[in-house]
Amino acid sequence: MEKPKWLKGLFVVIVFMAITVAALWLSGAMFYILNKANPLGKTNLWTWLEYWQSYQYEPAIAKKLKTSIFIAFTACYGVFIAATVAALRDTPFLHGNARFATEGEIEKAGLFAKEGIIVGKFKNRFMLFDGLQFALLAAPTRSGKGVGIVIPNLLSYPESVVVIDVKQENFMITSKYRAQHGQECYLHNPFATDGQTHRYNPLSYVSDIPRIRILDIIGIAHIFYPGYGKDKFFDESARNLFLGLALYLFETPDMPRTIGELLRQGSGKGQPVKEYLQTLIKERNYKEVETTTKGEVKKTGPISNRNLTKPEEKKIELVPIVEWDGKGHPPLSNECVDALNRFLSTSDNTLSSILASFNAPLTIWASPIVDAATSGNDFDLRDIRKRRMTIYLGIPPNKLAEAEILTNLFFTQLISLNTDKLIHSTPEIKYPCLLLMDEFTAPGRIEIIDKANAFLAGYGLRLLTIVQSPSQIKTEPRRGYGKEGGETLMTNHALKILFTPDDQKTANEYSEMLGTYTFKAQSINIHERSKGSESDQRRSLMLPQELHEMSLAKQIIRIGNTKPILCEKIFYYADHVFLDRLKSVSPSLAQLDDSKLKQRLRKLGVNMKAKPSQKTFESIWGAGELAIAIPPLDYGLHEAIVQARNRPLVLADVEQGIDLSKLAINTSAISLPDTDNLSEEQIEDFVDSFFDTLDMADDSQQAEPDDNLVDDIEDENLDDELSNVIEIDDGDNKDNGPQLNDKTIELTA
Repeated sequence: MEKPKWLKGLFVVIVFMAITVAALWLSGAMFYILNKANPLGKTNLWTWLEYWQSYQYEPAIAKKLKTSIFIAFTACYGVFIAATVAALRDTPFLHGNARFATEGEIEKAGLFAKEGIIVGKFKNRFMLFDGLQFALLAAPTRSGKGVGIVIPNLLSYPESVVVIDVKQENFMITSKYRAQHGQECYLHNPFATDGQTHRYNPLSYVSDIPRIRILDIIGIAHIFYPGYGKDKFFDESARNLFLGLALYLFETPDMPRTIGELLRQGSGKGQPVKEYLQTLIKERNYKEVETTTKGEVKKTGPISNRNLTKPEEKKIELVPIVEWDGKGHPPLSNECVDALNRFLSTSDNTLSSILASFNAPLTIWASPIVDAATSGNDFDLRDIRKRRMTIYLGIPPNKLAEAEILTNLFFTQLISLNTDKLIHSTPEIKYPCLLLMDEFTAPGRIEIIDKANAFLAGYGLRLLTIVQSPSQIKTEPRRGYGKEGGETLMTNHALKILFTPDDQKTANEYSEMLGTYTFKAQSINIHERSKGSESDQRRSLMLPQELHEMSLAKQIIRIGNTKPILCEKIFYYADHVFLDRLKSVSPSLAQLDDSKLKQRLRKLGVNMKAKPSQKTFESIWGAGELAIAIPPLDYGLHEAIVQARNRPLVLADVEQGIDLSKLAINTSAISLPDTDNLSEEQIEDFVDSFFDTLDMADDSQQAEPDDNLVDDIEDENLDDELSNVIEIDDGDNKDNGPQLNDKTIELTA
């Protein structure tokens, strides 16, 4: 703890008073010595002053008095100054002077801040790393990284957080507390067999502006097909096919804009891919034109004078559509057609290899579960710096390999979408975001982190990287960041937390990192025991074997300009600071403090708080008491949409109101009125627009629509059914209502 300034000043005054007193006594003693007298037993504090008062006007004696006081004060203050200079001067150590930091040095390093990342405890004080600098935790499996770093920060960090939640324990334990303290909490688990997941659609972040859209798509394609090594040609070709198919989805209004649909289109929809894509281009960009060839007059031979007239021939030719007539889908853009044609123009063998490269990273989207989890957006990655949000990326441990590409894509988009404007550059961008990267190397090398980590902090993005050992980061791409890239990335982590290592290589690295100190060693000659020598020897602050044996309750922190810090780990389940926060959202945990014994002790002034057993605690969070509820996805509905399984809408479907998500129409195309006070003309326009949308849905399902008008009774019944959804003010004139076509409203089965 920093000592107050007045206390330091008082200490200085006392020291100078003591030196002055010593100098006065020594002045009297020196006066006796100059007069060849023994000062012992005769000198006191006032000796010099008494002689000065009596003999200051005697020149000979006054001279000796002045000499004695000069010698005394020079000696006393000179020794003090020399000792102070020697103490402040750095003493050179032959082998270094490594040691662990003191509490004062930790305070000076700013690790007892009021907010920031929780990194440990020192003498029962929480250590918080403030600012936007990165932190790195190297912790072997089952060493307490979750209970000591991840969960304590999720229970305390006030700003936005995105966390890789491998076992979903973090979500199950902390999401309810964060939600009740102003955080919007989401769990994205693309492998949720029970549908308990929020959706994230990578293609939803592609711009609707055509000139920008292409670069957005290519950026996503680079993640799937990075073009490393010998696969560069096929990756580049697959990237081109990805561009063409993605543009096709974006230029087809009723087509789902998802990776799953892109994979289905690239599979040919039951046809050979080459034939299927050629048909797409033909149907969208060409029209059939009938041409007639006039009859020709042809002589039958050199002898006959008769001529035969060849009959007219009618031909159907395909000609490019120059101007769209507004019917059906618009022609595909030149960029889309060119990309598809570049793929189609390759030889059959090359085409097959390109297609195999294209499908390889997308195969995971063949799963209806993954496809449904990425079919829409329940949260917007662009909002993490605008609102306080917590996104848990829940990946089951047995799906880490399959999720590699999806996790890589998620964080690439997250960082890319939030590095356009600096933090606080506009009023709305005001919340920093902590990227809590547990199992950091699981998704492989994230290129944007490799290249942009030096300036992420300026955009309010802060890394808390967790690995099993630093060597993981230095693994060669694609698994890691390479030796140089890994060292650069680690250097940009200002604070490093080191847990007890479990392998020799890591222990050696830690020992070298902590440094060495110099100590005096005595050597004795066994033949001449009276003679010996002393020499400076070198020793590591902690030897590798000592690091192996370091208590599992201890950890070491390295931060710039500070000695290494040996401190305690945090165990949130044994710390009342965090337990009280969980008890505030858990009735079961709160009841533990309401036992009769605890109530009696509180009456006696003893405030004892209960600590649940591990089994009790796991049963509470395992039951979902500490987590927010997530509406499950309707996988059946998603599959019906993908497979276009429709059935007619019946009265039972609208008795409790219509679920618009189940209507086989594009409800996003329906623009709701901005006000309830509508004129009859506005009402009629809205109703016409609504039924035009129904007509478009019918046209996609029926080759020849039925144009017969419904009779008055059917019209009235349908109006009654629709009144649950739309209120139509018919006005005074009942004959002015819109005419309804006899279209079957389709419901997704």
